[in-house]
Amino acid sequence: MKEYMLLFLDLSMDATVWNKMFKRGFIQTMFREGRNNEDYLFMYYNVKALYNTDYRMAVTDKPHYYYRYSPQSICHQAATSANRLFFDELRNMQEILGDLQKWNSSVSNIIIPRRVN
Repeated sequence: MKEYMLLFLDLSMDATVWNKMFKRGFIQTMFREGRNNEDYLFMYYNVKALYNTDYRMAVTDKPHYYYRYSPQSICHQAATSANRLFFDELRNMQEILGDLQKWNSSVSNIIIPRRVN
């Protein structure tokens, strides 16, 4: 999981949740109610919880996902504007950076300067 965390934080690994499958035991935290673009938060906190474990990730090209459209979804609400999406993502990244600096400063010292430049 350490290697995945580094790739993920460096934005070299896709953080979207819709294209991944998880064992129930992997999931330590869920999505935030009322916030958009929370996939990165979901992945960060779940990978962080397993950082020092021997969990493994695998990749497959077989489809295992079927989209279920829900008009009540936050993504389909008229109030979901480009500005709100942008600021939700910015708030999510700020939360992760703040947590990362407290949790694992050696990783944040690698990732944060690379993202700022």
